Amino acid sequence: GSRYHTSKINKFDDVAMVESFGFRGEALSSLCALSTVEILTSSQPPLGNKLNFNSKGEIIGKSYISRAKGTTVTLIKLFENTPVRFQELKRHHKREFSKVVDCIYGYCLSRPSIRFAFQNTYMIKGSSQNHTNTLLQTSGSNCTRQVFSELFGSKTSGQLVDICFEIKLANSENEISILTVMGMMSKFVPFFNLLRPQPFHGRAENDRQFLFVNGYPIQMPKLSRMINQVYHEYNQSQYPMYSLCLEIPKDLFDRNVTPDKRTLILQLEEELVNSVSEELKSIFEPFRGVFQTKKSVTGQPVPKNKSTFLQHTIPKIIDNSKFSDQFKERIMTNHPKSIEVDLNVIRSQLEASTSSKHAQFKVDYSEGDILNQTISITKDKFKAMKIHGQFNLGFILASLDDHLFIIDQHASDEKFNYEQLKYKTPIKMQPLITPLKLNVPRQHEYLLEDYRESFKLIGFELEKLHEVWYLKTVPHVRDQILEISDFESILSHLSVSKNLDLSECPRIQRYNASKACRTSVMIGTALSLNKMQSIINNMGLCEQPWNCPHGRPTIRLLTKVICEQQCL
Repeated sequence: GSRYHTSKINKFDDVAMVESFGFRGEALSSLCALSTVEILTSSQPPLGNKLNFNSKGEIIGKSYISRAKGTTVTLIKLFENTPVRFQELKRHHKREFSKVVDCIYGYCLSRPSIRFAFQNTYMIKGSSQNHTNTLLQTSGSNCTRQVFSELFGSKTSGQLVDICFEIKLANSENEISILTVMGMMSKFVPFFNLLRPQPFHGRAENDRQFLFVNGYPIQMPKLSRMINQVYHEYNQSQYPMYSLCLEIPKDLFDRNVTPDKRTLILQLEEELVNSVSEELKSIFEPFRGVFQTKKSVTGQPVPKNKSTFLQHTIPKIIDNSKFSDQFKERIMTNHPKSIEVDLNVIRSQLEASTSSKHAQFKVDYSEGDILNQTISITKDKFKAMKIHGQFNLGFILASLDDHLFIIDQHASDEKFNYEQLKYKTPIKMQPLITPLKLNVPRQHEYLLEDYRESFKLIGFELEKLHEVWYLKTVPHVRDQILEISDFESILSHLSVSKNLDLSECPRIQRYNASKACRTSVMIGTALSLNKMQSIINNMGLCEQPWNCPHGRPTIRLLTKVICEQQCL
């Protein structure tokens, strides 16, 4: 346990061949310095050894014991030798405990074939007995998806999509290296349930994101930031869950940077990040307009003779423009939030509206049966939608082929206005009396050289004096004057995407989203047929029409239309 001691390397070149998680000269030595360490170990049961260490990592006691095969490391009086750190631990014990749990999560996912059990033993005030709480336990099934379910719940398994692709990178000598990326990531496809809509599969926080290189938990801030940015292009309101393992040739990276072996020095890192970005976009792009419906919660049909709420259960209806005037009036007028209606009345109206000497229609009234299928919608199909009216002065009812959709008039108009503001941003340059000094990371300085003129076009004029970069001007966008923090966020985005865009600045995004919201059609506004058609057609012009800038979905599937025509 002495510091810097190890039996894994004999010469310097052996460092690159180490496949374990670290060296005992770092891990065991650190534990001995912070606590009293006792190790029980056995490689040939039932004979085992009990080892006691002092603060320098030296063995001060050794005895024989009987135990099963394996090793148990016990830490006693943690931080006894460092009272300041001990007080800090007591003050922030919840935060530090959360970090320990996250660390264990990473090891569980990196080694799915090993069974893990993490228990917390504590004493309740007023009781002399210890209580043990099992925080996590895995089965060692060698299945990463199952381990993810065991750690975060069984529902998460269905919310993940498998990721697997190869990347070919060439160095300066045109030598090709093949990298493999495997794992799981949150789906983008939104699920729609009439009773409980659940639009996405992501999370509000980025607390379930794990990266591994050749099976070792690591931290790659650039890659993590890029993955979140790609996912936000499809789901702006949430972060993805993912567990991704990169298989990289050993000569391309070095893990021996920090004692915890989680910091990585990687050759061709920029090329890797850009390649992974393109692969993820190609995986998620086909799902940009996919909507999937699920069966209702109860699975039981609503009795046909019972009144119900129209907003909760909607029968399959017929795509026919000849609705009775009474039925049209009920949809177009201003209803309260919940309208109690008699389904028998609607059935009779629908049947009456289908009477024609040229066609006969078959109506299916299984109200509780929500179809379990996948429907693909692309932006060019919005023009083909047929408008049936406005519901509750807030939603547009429109059908496409044999499916009926409800469209949020405010969210849809807001998204179109937001993208118009995004691409028509007036930029003025605000000169500074005193140039502002930039503290740019060394790895980003080349971006300032390469994109110097491009930065000037969006209002940031740069000047370099004595190897130090300064800002001479900043952009003035409408009533927003950008600052150094905004420049740093744009530079960070540029380092990943290689796309210099002022609209990617978080402050500009928030400003445009707020302005688009205030200038859009509001809920409670009665719309003419032409205005409703204009809103739907504008959705087809948006780059991503499926969510408003604040993350609210613009369109939902209501039900399927059954229409069988028999010519006489």
